Amino acid sequence: MKKFNKYVGLDVHKESIAAAVATAGDGEVRYFGEIPNPPGGHK
Repeated sequence: MKKFNKYVGLDVHKESIAAAVATAGDGEVRYFGEIPNPPGGHK
């Protein structure tokens, strides 16, 4: 069985959430993008 290890980082702000993903072992972090975080949530 092959194992996969990923780490996800979230930087939460009042108006957005930024996400990054890293794979265990290679040390490289990849910026995934931003998600809007409007007041009151998504509708």
